[in-house]
Formats: sequence, C-alpha cells, structure tokens
Amino acid sequence: MSSRLSGSCSRSACSFANSVYNALINDVVPHSVIGRFFGYFRALSLIAGILFSFWLGGKVHDHFPAIFLGVGALYGIGFTMMCARVKEGDYPPPAPERRGVAAEALDYLRQSFGKPYYLWVFLSIALPTVTFGPVNIANPFFAKRVGMDDGSYLWYLG
Repeated sequence: MSSRLSGSCSRSACSFANSVYNALINDVVPHSVIGRFFGYFRALSLIAGILFSFWLGGKVHDHFPAIFLGVGALYGIGFTMMCARVKEGDYPPPAPERRGVAAEALDYLRQSFGKPYYLWVFLSIALPTVTFGPVNIANPFFAKRVGMDDGSYLWYLG
C-alpha cells in the first residue's frame, strides 16, 4: 500500500515538475539554441541514469527508503534552486478577456488537436511510451526469471 502511494506521489510530482521545466525552458532559453539545450539536457539525464544503474541499481531493494528519499531530496533541491534563480523577461500584460471554463477548454482542444503538427507531436510522444512502456516494465521480471540479480541487470542495462 505504501509503495503504491509513494509511487503515485512520485509520478504526480514528476509530472508537475516536468510541466514547469518545459514551460520555463520555453520561456527562458533562446529559441535559437533550444534544440541544442534539449540535446544536452537529454544526454545528461541519460548519463545520470547510467551512473545510477551502475552504482546504486543493485542496492535498491536493500536501501529503498534511503535511495528514494535521497533522489527526491536531490530533485527537490535542484528544482527549488532552478525556480529561485530563473529571471524572466518583461512581457506586455495580456488583453483582458472574460470567458467561461467550457469556452476556454474548447478553445484549447481546438488549438491542440485541430492542427496536424500538434497531432504528430502528441503521437510522437504517445506511441513510443505505449510501445516501450511494457518492455521496460517486463524487463526486471525477465531478468529474475533467467537468474540475474538486480545489480547485474542494471549494470548491463547501464
């Protein structure tokens, strides 16, 4: 029960943080270098995952609470520092417009799903997630079935 609750809280916090990251990156990073920035960001996140798998992967079952809290604290400190240090530019005030929630929701759906570009973006994110999600979930169970311990599995994965 507690692992489900902590997993749900972790996924919710991660979704919130990723939304804020993407919004801040889009607002703060110059558009001429945003692709390079995301490339470096992705490379560093993969390197961090590899290092985690090599050094902490085999210890997760024995020290789960400490590793979970340590990673959460590191994530929280980094997120807080980023939010505290970001300096946004000056923007003109938005035009005052009063509309209902339903009109705003319909406008959002029309803008998001009414253009082929955004449909391709959504599909390019959703399809790999649906495709590789079951593989990533099943791999640890397969590793146990063929006799690999968690440390070996994560070492080879990294």
